[in-house]
Amino acid sequence: DDGADRYIRFRPQGVWETIAYYRARDPDRYLAPGALAGKIVLVGLALDASPDVGAQATDLIRVPLYVEDSGVRPGVLVQADALSTALGDGGPIRAAWWADLFWLALGIGASVLATREAARRPRRAALIAGAGLAVLAAGPAAAFAAGTVTPAAPAIAGLAAAGAVQLGLTGAVAYRQRRRLAEGFSRYVSPEIMRQLLSSPTPPELGGVARDLSVVITDLADFTTFMEAAGAEKGAALLRAYLDRLAGVVLAHGGMIDQFIGDSIVALFNAPLEQDDHAARALRCARALAEAGAAFAAEARAQGVAFGITRVGAHTGVAVIGNFGSSKRFHYTAMGDVVNAAARLEAKCKDMGVSILVSADLVAAAGAPSGFVALGDVSVKGKVEAIPVLSVDPH
Repeated sequence: DDGADRYIRFRPQGVWETIAYYRARDPDRYLAPGALAGKIVLVGLALDASPDVGAQATDLIRVPLYVEDSGVRPGVLVQADALSTALGDGGPIRAAWWADLFWLALGIGASVLATREAARRPRRAALIAGAGLAVLAAGPAAAFAAGTVTPAAPAIAGLAAAGAVQLGLTGAVAYRQRRRLAEGFSRYVSPEIMRQLLSSPTPPELGGVARDLSVVITDLADFTTFMEAAGAEKGAALLRAYLDRLAGVVLAHGGMIDQFIGDSIVALFNAPLEQDDHAARALRCARALAEAGAAFAAEARAQGVAFGITRVGAHTGVAVIGNFGSSKRFHYTAMGDVVNAAARLEAKCKDMGVSILVSADLVAAAGAPSGFVALGDVSVKGKVEAIPVLSVDPH
């Protein structure tokens, strides 16, 4: 007894010499002279199985897995390990109380840090929890290799549980936020684009990228007069229904609704995801918007409401798309002459007496489909050069 709180030092397999019991009963016949001289002999059952003894009498003792792969060892061998330790073989020493307190404090500290960072920086929280678990596992392992036992299981269990719970909650919150964001954003883009955005490993490029873009802009004629005649409540309800129908047309053609400006819709094609056929989509969408607007106006007039004509302008060209605005509030939109030209084409519809004007560039980029009538060069205010335009569905 050296006064130390020692653990049993388990020895590897094969260290202890074993002699079959029948040989010890007849040493003159089966043992060499002096085979047991100067040795301590332990007598016990060391058979994994015996036809004469039941399984409960085989005297198997549970031991750490690093001692026996099966997790059990014959009791007589465990007694040999204990006796060897007691006789001075040097088993591991129990660490002082402050060592246990150190690992516990480390686990609590890592848990607190990981919990604080989980909501804002989940990656950093995961790194903190992982680093804490690694230290809590490596430290006691190194101490054990040096002959000292300092259990860190409670700290490891606490940190793992806290990290799992907090990161799980963070993941659940992030999933709900992702769902809400997807539901909100799906009102501006088609379901196909929404699926691509959600499944893409990288988000669309934001912050100013030059790209070919097709732009479609609508406007409702005599909107102010209509609102004054219909009244605020009825006018707002009709306008909401009108914009719902036109927005559905844009989304059905794979466009992104950039913004609503009063009774107008600005739709982008080839953003935020690239579309090889964006010009053809925009051209079909422009025609469908004019038709949908005419159908809605006819339905409103049938109810005795003087609803205006929907005018549509569309153009294609290079624009800069990305986040624009202030550092605290930004808007994903497109900027460039292609947007201005589409707006001016829409405004020119009134002067030309038509409901839709699209540029020849857009028709050519769409593969020059039939059904459009060339009007020749039309001067658009604010442009140095005249823009060739085509028209359909004159009113």
